[in-house]
Amino acid sequence: MHKSKIIIAALSAMALVSVLSCKKDSEDTTLPSLSGTLKFNEVPSFVNPQDKITLTLNGVTHPGGGKIGYSITISEGYRTVKDTLDDGVMSLEYTFCDREYFKKDTLRAVTVSASAFADGYYSSSTGTQTVTIVKGGMTGGSINGLLPNFDESFEEDGIRYYARKNGDATWLMRNVASPGKGLPYMSSPAMLDVFGSYLNWEDAKTACPVGYRLTTDEDWVNLGKCLGVTDTEVHGTIAGIATQLMFDATFNYDKTALWTYWKGMDISNKSGLSVLPTGWANLATGQFSGVKEYAVFWTADSYEKDDSQAWCRVIYEKSQDVGAEVHDKSSYGASVRCVKE
Repeated sequence: MHKSKIIIAALSAMALVSVLSCKKDSEDTTLPSLSGTLKFNEVPSFVNPQDKITLTLNGVTHPGGGKIGYSITISEGYRTVKDTLDDGVMSLEYTFCDREYFKKDTLRAVTVSASAFADGYYSSSTGTQTVTIVKGGMTGGSINGLLPNFDESFEEDGIRYYARKNGDATWLMRNVASPGKGLPYMSSPAMLDVFGSYLNWEDAKTACPVGYRLTTDEDWVNLGKCLGVTDTEVHGTIAGIATQLMFDATFNYDKTALWTYWKGMDISNKSGLSVLPTGWANLATGQFSGVKEYAVFWTADSYEKDDSQAWCRVIYEKSQDVGAEVHDKSSYGASVRCVKE
């Protein structure tokens, strides 16, 4: 019995030593935190392959007045490129396509995250932001599958345009991209040559390239007649031609469909107008809506019942018809198509 008590006492002592040791290890590995909350500037939602963006980090300080290092991680899928900035440096100019892992299949989405660190302290991490790398133009860019069958081509303000005849009218085959007017999609300049400009009505009237003008609603009605519709009036629905205007495009390397497939909507792009679902913008708030669902185009026609509004032509992903709507001339941002004068 005496021997058993000795063994029990010894085991108890060992357990106590183990607990104290674990507690000490836990205390030794518990690191203090850096002060503040790490932040970095909002980066553009879309960038061109060679665009340089500046990543600026701030909001964290060293409790002891020491140096802080910063790490920026650019990830895509399973690939990660990590840059460690020098102590005390808080700003980095970055070009995604200069990175070894991002030179191939460039047009894709990547995530950007950051952290701050110092010897003897836990690192402080931010959330992530998504950046999509895009390239403009109707061929060889982010819009896949388009091989324009055109009647003429020209360049203005660095934007390549194609045009095609429908009946007696020559229509631009892409949305007008007007540098300095309206907004590009998500206010990202890289999207100007991809989706074109979202313009108010006054800017739309003067945005067309030299030798072209903003379409009237009568131009749209005449287009409908060229495509087989004979019973449409100005500002009325143009029935059954939407799929002849729509282009069944995909976007970037992962080939995301822009127009969602719906039964009975067999997109043919017979007209060659190559319409994409670029939606619309609230120019007062900078918000964008309806992308991948709607295409909306200003016409030159004011609304006869309210001079603060003007007529638009609207294509919806689920409808064979081209509709007509009125919208505010100053705050509504729509796309622009032009016909040759």
